[in-house]
Amino acid sequence: MADDFLRLFHGDHQGVLKWEHLDALWEKLRAEADGQWYIITHGDPLPEEPASAQTIDQFLRFLDDTIRKHQDPVYCGFVFVDNRENPNLIKIFNPKLLGCGGGPASHGPSMPHWMLSRVAPVPYEPAPPPAPEGIAPIERLKNFFRG
Repeated sequence: MADDFLRLFHGDHQGVLKWEHLDALWEKLRAEADGQWYIITHGDPLPEEPASAQTIDQFLRFLDDTIRKHQDPVYCGFVFVDNRENPNLIKIFNPKLLGCGGGPASHGPSMPHWMLSRVAPVPYEPAPPPAPEGIAPIERLKNFFRG
């Protein structure tokens, strides 16, 4: 079960760029809400049980208000889903906490502030940045100390 969540977390996700696609995603979640989705907030303890339909609806209203308040009226861009037709994991980035996207790659990827998952969550971390091609990690370390 832990492998399922981590596979989803580290897997590919598609951006939800159009507002009408976000509206359709929220409606799909509301239709399948009762006992189907875990609400995960980065930094909070992981939920042990899926949320109720009422809690999901309140959470989606909060997310929608937060995203729409801080984003361009033409496109969305803060929501990513593993599969638009049959979602299992949705990552939502907090528009107020994004910072600079051009920072060094050594900091790793940005973490989503919120997630909705059909699979029970386990502790997660971002994937480490990839090593440059052709250089093994120990060789990079040796090169660092050489100057």
